[in-house]
Amino acid sequence: MSKSSLQIKGLSLDRLESLARVVRNGGVFRAAEGNANRQSLYSRQIQELEAAMGITLMDRSSSPHKPTQAAMALVESTEALFRQLNLLKEEADSERTSLVIGAGDRMIRSYLLPFFASHDIDNTQLVMRNLKSSAIRAGLINHSIHIGILRASMVPPDCTQVKLKPIEIGLYAPLGMRLPRSKTAWKKIAASPLVTMEGEGVMQKHVAECFHANAITLDVAMQCSSWFQVAEAMKLLNLAGILPRDVARYLGDTFFECSVPGLADFKDAYVIAWSPALAKKNAALVQWVKIMSKGA
Repeated sequence: MSKSSLQIKGLSLDRLESLARVVRNGGVFRAAEGNANRQSLYSRQIQELEAAMGITLMDRSSSPHKPTQAAMALVESTEALFRQLNLLKEEADSERTSLVIGAGDRMIRSYLLPFFASHDIDNTQLVMRNLKSSAIRAGLINHSIHIGILRASMVPPDCTQVKLKPIEIGLYAPLGMRLPRSKTAWKKIAASPLVTMEGEGVMQKHVAECFHANAITLDVAMQCSSWFQVAEAMKLLNLAGILPRDVARYLGDTFFECSVPGLADFKDAYVIAWSPALAKKNAALVQWVKIMSKGA
């Protein structure tokens, strides 16, 4: 082993801290507080520092031994170093850990924001990205997204997933459209012009089949590209429409639900997904997936 490597080993923070303690307490005995083992440790560590640096740190001609000028200078430098290290640690502890979550607008507004509103996020910087399932899938694969909320069929094979509680859909209408209570009131609302989500997916097919089974002609007056657009159109145009129940709950007393037989049989199923490989590098990710999984 080279001489330089011996010097580096001899200048360990542990030995420097012991020297500082001895100097500030006025000697080895006082620093050890009467503990013979600790007294022996301090003496040995100071001797190891002296051997590594090639200088005398304690004047052993006096009793008790007094620190030399070199020791005093070294202690001042050591304590300055410790202050800087503590400052850096405090700054690091106060920094927020970034957590990027990919989800659709509906899930961000009706699920994620209410969820995080009920939890302490002091040490986390939450980054919500409004994305389609294909983009969330890509983000989970390339690790640009820590947590994704998407359909199970879109989750990459190397990701872990936890099912969210299925969310039912319903027929809703603005409060001003409420009719006198009767067994057929819901049919009048269902037969009125409606607002719904655009597309021809599984949900739209279920709605059409449900209305047909109830002998109601589905009259779609407007289609929108997000559930909150559907809700906004319903409110502004005073129209009934199809909404997930979580969106209706999020909006509070804005709409009332019309119970259409069979409509709630369709459940919009989503999962929370994340990469186990990324979780090994991100403690915040591990913490939050545990919390989110418990409430899923």
